[in-house]
Parts: sequence; C-alpha cells; structure tokens
Amino acid sequence: MGINNKNNKHSRLILIAIFMGILITVATVIVGMTYYKVKINTIGLEKLEEDRKYEKHYAFIIEDEDNPFWDNVYEGAKEQGEQVSIYVEKFGKTLSVNDTGKDLLKVAIAANVDGIIMQGNSDEETQLLINEAEELGIPVATVLEDSPKSDRTCFVGVNNYQLGKEYGNQVLEVADDETQKVMVLLDSNRNDASSDLVLSGINDTLEGSHIQVSVTTIDRKSAFSSEEAVHDIMLDPENIPDVFVCLNLTDTICAYQTTVDYNKVGQIKIIGYYNSESISQAIKKEIIHSTIVIDTKGMGAYAVDALCEYTNTNRVSEYIPVDMELISLENINLE
Repeated sequence: MGINNKNNKHSRLILIAIFMGILITVATVIVGMTYYKVKINTIGLEKLEEDRKYEKHYAFIIEDEDNPFWDNVYEGAKEQGEQVSIYVEKFGKTLSVNDTGKDLLKVAIAANVDGIIMQGNSDEETQLLINEAEELGIPVATVLEDSPKSDRTCFVGVNNYQLGKEYGNQVLEVADDETQKVMVLLDSNRNDASSDLVLSGINDTLEGSHIQVSVTTIDRKSAFSSEEAVHDIMLDPENIPDVFVCLNLTDTICAYQTTVDYNKVGQIKIIGYYNSESISQAIKKEIIHSTIVIDTKGMGAYAVDALCEYTNTNRVSEYIPVDMELISLENINLE
C-alpha cells in the first residue's frame, strides 16, 4: 500500500513537471512573439501627433542620439516629411541604452513602417536585416555611411574619395618644411570601404610630398574612447603628429581640447569635421585650421525624397550626393 502511494506521488510529480515545462515553453513563445510589439509601444509609435494626418510613417534610426550632427540630419528629414505628409520618427528616444541600431531596425520591421532612414555599416547582421526589410516592401535609405553589400534602396552621402582629397588639400595648406606627420583619426565603426576611400584621397593628394600619413582607429566602446585615444597619442613623443585630421565631430572637439590641455597650440594643426559653437571659436582663435561641413539637413531631406520617389516610381538613383563646404578663418564670419 505504501509502495503504491509512493508510485502515485512520483507519477503526480512527473505530470506536474511536464505541465510546468509546457507552460514555460508556451510562455517563451508568447514572449518571443510579443517582444517587438512591446518595444513598438515603448517607442511610442502609436502616439503620433493627433492634430495631423500622415499618409506614411518613416523610421529614422541612429545609435548616437546625443550627437548634434544627427540631430540636424533628423531635422532635415522631419521637415521634409511634413511637406509631403510623412511622419519621420526618431526611433529609440525612450528605449534603454542596450538597444542597438540592429534592435531598432528589428522594431521598425516589426512595426511595418513605410520606409527606413539609417546610418549604414558593414555589419553582416545589419545587412541581412536591411535585406529582410526590402523583401517585406520597406525601402531603406542609408545616410552618411553605406551598407553596399545589402539590398538597400539608396545611399545618401558624400563622395568619400573627394572628401579625402579635400582633407589632403587642407594638409598641404597648413604644411611647412617641418611638417612630417599627419595623424588621421578613424572610427572603428566606420565602413571599411568608405575609410579606404577617404585615405586614398588623402594619400593621392599628398603623393610626392615629404609628409607621412598614419592612422589611429578609435573603438567607440565608451563615451571617452576618443579622448583617451588622443591623450595616448600626446603621451607618446615619438608619435605626436604635426597635423590631426578628424573625420567626425567628437574627434574634432577632443583633438582641439587635448591640444590646448597639452600646450600644443600652434605646434599641432587640426583639420576638423562638421561645425559647432566650440569649433567656430577654435577656428577664430586659430587652434583649428579648418573644418569640413556637409549639408546635414539636406542629407535628411534627400533621404525622404529618395524613399518617396522609389515608392511612387519603383526607381531611384542608388547614390545621391550631398554638398560639402570648407569653413576656415577666411569665411567663418560669413556663417
């Protein structure tokens, strides 16, 4: 009798364990299916402006949310969208720091938006997600950086080889007989092909001169990566350059501030990227020689127009160029 009770109890425990396993499995499936729907609600896709009716909804995806460069690109896209009844939403404003560009891209696909504007890269998973979006009928425009191996609809940005040549010309302008070393600060997240084109433009322009070009690649794992990299360069007397070439806003400001901190103003020339109040002041003080500015608002607007054209005609140019402008002491007061 005692043995039967034990067997029955053991059988009940097994059945309970099986039942709990089924419940856990079902719960996991439900969570997996609803995860991105929850993300969509968190982002606020269902809270569009009530006082306006939009015909389409585009997702604007970038990871560096606090960068004024991307704020201006987004403003250009948003303003152009309003002209053609398209709501352009900056994805990820309310999400946690753990949500990467790939996560946001998945959310945009799950939300079935009408178009996606994003900074491209060469990451394989990102390119596969772009392909998935295109297969589902969601056109993708990459801006500033491209994902050339993906099926993206178009790329809106600068000609990187011409950008490199402009940097090279600025190096020649600041160089004298004592100028030997040029240090190019590269972003490790930057598309390899675009980096190669920029460097090719610089090297081709400096060909035949006595100037040597070296590269420091900065890994953006922390907010202080750029600052740490520039400080390390300054602490190595063998590697201190005569000219810093910066390819983004953050590196330009770090190079400027570190040059001041180490009392190297006048000894190290800086050629920057983009513009801000601090960069303008540094140009006026002749700490930064010049900076190359691209039409950020135009970039955002062109991306919206490109997706509209593709939706309406099923055709659009694969590459849409954006204007560049050089700002130096000669024209800073005209800004």
